[in-house]
Amino acid sequence: MAGVSDATILSTVAATASVPWADDRVIETSIPSRLDGLPWSGFHTRVVLALGITWILDGLEVTLAGALSGALKESPVLQFTNFDVGFSNSAYLAGAVLGALGFGWLTDRIGRRKLFFITLALYLTATAATALSWSVASYALFRFLTGAGIGGEYTAINSTIQELVPARYRGWTDLVINGSFWIGAAMGAVSAIVLLDPALIHVQCGRGAYVRSLAHDLGARLGCGAYLAALTRTAVGPLQLADAVTLETLQQAGTNWERWLLALDLPLRDWAAITVDAGQARALSHGQPMAPQPVAAGRYRVIDENGRLLAWGVIDAAGRFTPAGVFPP
Repeated sequence: MAGVSDATILSTVAATASVPWADDRVIETSIPSRLDGLPWSGFHTRVVLALGITWILDGLEVTLAGALSGALKESPVLQFTNFDVGFSNSAYLAGAVLGALGFGWLTDRIGRRKLFFITLALYLTATAATALSWSVASYALFRFLTGAGIGGEYTAINSTIQELVPARYRGWTDLVINGSFWIGAAMGAVSAIVLLDPALIHVQCGRGAYVRSLAHDLGARLGCGAYLAALTRTAVGPLQLADAVTLETLQQAGTNWERWLLALDLPLRDWAAITVDAGQARALSHGQPMAPQPVAAGRYRVIDENGRLLAWGVIDAAGRFTPAGVFPP
């Protein structure tokens, strides 16, 4: 019995001694080769979609941030200079490089999955914080953190491709996922045309409307704040900005400036007209009331037989005309 016990002990010791417990131990496994030999499955498709969507969002954000340079320099609050814009871009690049190195080092220590979510959370938080920047230093800091998040994602995404995607699909998978960044960049370039267009919002309103208050209310609803950088009146009734004449043009016209004059009743062309004869026109210009008109109540303009504007005003339900303005014949 004692011999059996000794043999068992020796066998156990030998088995234990065959696996070194030092930090430099070598573990042999067939898992990587088995993963390389797997057929394509729905799992791999979901991995490609998840990583590709992340890269598309990165490309979208980077392009939009780059397109904001002009707006940052024109901002009445931040007032960036060319140096500030270059410094902020350099901070983003430095963050991407350091993020790739730092998070790449952490990848083998905390795991790919945990690192991916950490870098994604850092990227999203820093991107949102960038919109709240109050100075050049804060903007550069948030851009640095955003770059660090993207650099960390780069290492996590590409290590995931190398580990999880079968060997015979790895090349085109790497190309599709990393190439999706430029899909986001293209989306950002197209979006910048719309989002940075100062004439994006067209407002049609009447008297008493405060467009500055509208801009403030829009910012409050969006939760980011907004102000009116510029306001251009494009139309007043039938008058369009395209038909306007500059002061320089009138000065250069010399004695021919009268050819730019518009008809007096042009702003009232959408009002119904009442035509009167010469006698009624003379009486109206002298302040005498017009005879009741067999028309519906509403706003009207009064013209003579030649189409010249004589007056405008309101006709009540009894057909009586109350002038708001009268011109001499």
